[in-house]
Formats: sequence, C-alpha cells, structure tokens
Amino acid sequence: MRKPLPALIAVGGFLFLSAANAYDEVRAKNNFNHELVICAAYFNIGAEGAKRAGNKKTSEMLQQVSDALLEEARKHNKDETVLSRYRLALEEQASLIHRDYANLSVLIVKYKDLCKQVSENPQARLDYWRQKK
Repeated sequence: MRKPLPALIAVGGFLFLSAANAYDEVRAKNNFNHELVICAAYFNIGAEGAKRAGNKKTSEMLQQVSDALLEEARKHNKDETVLSRYRLALEEQASLIHRDYANLSVLIVKYKDLCKQVSENPQARLDYWRQKK
C-alpha cells in the first residue's frame, strides 16, 4: 500500500509557498501604492507652493506629475482607498510644514529622492518592492 503522506506534505508545502509569494505580491503592490500616493501629495503641495510664488509653469508641471501618480495608484488599488490615502498624505505633509509654504524645504528633504524615483521610473519602484524580503 502506498503512503499518501509524502505527497500531501509536498502539495501542502507548494500551497504554502504559493500563498507566501502571493502575500509578498500583495504587500509589494500595497507599499508601491502607498509611495505613489505620498508622492502625489508631495507634488500637489509643491504645485500649490509654486503657484503661490508666481511660478505658473512649474506649478502646472508639478500638478501634472501629481495627477499622473494618482492615476497610476488607481491602477493598483480601489479609488476609495487611493483617495483616502491621498487625503491622509496631504494632511500629514501640510502638518509637517505647519501649513506654511515657506517651509516646503521640510518636505523636499524628506521626499525629494523617493518621489524622484517614483515619478521617473514607477516600474523600478514596484520591482524594488517585489524583490524586498
């Protein structure tokens, strides 16, 4: 009589590994989506700061980047989730600068490098999260 235990263990191990990889993919997309939204807020606040400083072209360019990042975030998550995260990110960043655009340097120091990467090569950031263990 053949013993089914080794086959069950092998199948169970495969299912466990598949589930672990699926969780990693979900977590990678969630982290990536979070970065997209944080950077959309960063560029939106920068656009408003540029507008208030009279830099219309810069403001429009930054707003376009913000809009594109939000659109990309919507590809990876529900609209309600994206908009909720976006509102939270805007609120957090507004608090960091004490709602004073003269303090934009605080956001630049915190988000410039990450948001440059996210906006210039979003696929690389998603790949980064997929490879993270």
